[in-house]
Amino acid sequence: MSSTPHSVHRPRRLRIAAALLCLLLTGSALSACTQSATLLPESTYADLVTEVEGLAGVTAVMPAGTVVTVTIDADTDPDALDDTATALLTRVNDYRYPQGPPEMKVESGRFTGTVGHTVRNAPASVPQPGPLNLSQLPFLTSLPDVADGEIGENMNASVTLASGTDMRSWLTDATTGQRQLVLSVRRAASADEVDLVEHGPGSVGGDAGDGEPSISARVDMSEPGVQDAITRFCDTAERAGSLPFTVQWTHSLERPNATVLVAHDADIPDVRDVFTAEYGTGELSDLTAVSAEGLSVEFGDGRADTDAYFQARDLLAERGITVEHIALNRQSIDVVTPTSTELHVLADLIAGSQWPLPGDVTLTVSNTAHPADSASFPATDWPAHADLLAALWDAGFTAVRMSTSVGGTGADFRLDVHRTDGQDLTRAASQEVLIEVLRDTGWDGTALITLAAEGHPSFTATERGKATGARMSLHGVDPKPSGWAKEFFDRFDATAS
Repeated sequence: MSSTPHSVHRPRRLRIAAALLCLLLTGSALSACTQSATLLPESTYADLVTEVEGLAGVTAVMPAGTVVTVTIDADTDPDALDDTATALLTRVNDYRYPQGPPEMKVESGRFTGTVGHTVRNAPASVPQPGPLNLSQLPFLTSLPDVADGEIGENMNASVTLASGTDMRSWLTDATTGQRQLVLSVRRAASADEVDLVEHGPGSVGGDAGDGEPSISARVDMSEPGVQDAITRFCDTAERAGSLPFTVQWTHSLERPNATVLVAHDADIPDVRDVFTAEYGTGELSDLTAVSAEGLSVEFGDGRADTDAYFQARDLLAERGITVEHIALNRQSIDVVTPTSTELHVLADLIAGSQWPLPGDVTLTVSNTAHPADSASFPATDWPAHADLLAALWDAGFTAVRMSTSVGGTGADFRLDVHRTDGQDLTRAASQEVLIEVLRDTGWDGTALITLAAEGHPSFTATERGKATGARMSLHGVDPKPSGWAKEFFDRFDATAS
């Protein structure tokens, strides 16, 4: 599977041609990327078919409505396929068709691709399509155990491997020799991998889009030494007793960029130790380990005290509090508590002498009923906020977000209260319950409070003060409170003292 010399140097011509493509319209200094479609030369699908049929490697052109399918023989000179890719992009985008630009599909054996459409009059920040990576078709179609594949733009392509394929052996063989190709590889999880893949946290996933648990990798085959990097990483993951879930060999090969899976939370420190011994203390910032029991850990650059985080995790677990995520690189820990009881226990633990983490570690807490709505503060601040959050939960407001993100309002913390099945903020009864909690719980400073319901009324207030800066904060809504929102503010201010 070694590459030929042009496979390394030819894409430089491809990139230059793609860059010049937008400058070559006859009689105009405007590029096709910014030129109005009305200034493009007119053409028809019949003209397109005739021209494309004459391109190198093209064996068939099948128009069907606005879709044109082009079949390409992969046993064609890669340089010629390079030119064909550029010509297809030009033919789709640099002409004006009565039916609009075609949806051009490319097929070659088990591989397919789609020619991209230029976005006209777009700012420079909007990416424009490049030619398909047709020059790599001879190599791609020679790869074994490929169920299907996609030809991407420029250097990109992707493959799905047949079930049961040994991912490590396949990658090692495929990366023999350098070539201008960034290949994404996916394989369905085997029977002994499914349990790990399916039971990882939802933030990590394991679903490749079709509902099938899978593992994946991404390899830049132009990187010198990528084959050795694959062997090194896979050996290390095996010694750590972990399953490579998603791995990228695309940038620094000396730093593992991956998510690995283990069966138990208690296995994660072993992963850290083994990878640290192989790569070095400061080289794990792109490595994450995920347990089938629900814990994920981003290892970071080695400056955080990993043992202290796991000690905190054990203390929390003993108290019925689930730790879902630890980010050593960001010095943060995410937990889920089922009731206000555990929330009070958490605050007491942080305030006590057993808590092993520094006060500036960010602690994010959510309720099991609404895990997407969380409260996030430095650990040292939690004892001051736990009572208010607990009282809101007890009153049925379990979809609550709290943080120090207050913008330029001058408030000390932010509180967003969302609708729940039991509490409708637009109703008087729910408003009265919420106001009672806000007035009677006891909290310090000024809060920026938003009711995340119709119009999103927002205001700042102290525990006993009136609403200040009351407005409807949802974009496009009249900022002056009215209807139920005005009724809420009237009720709130009437309870001030």
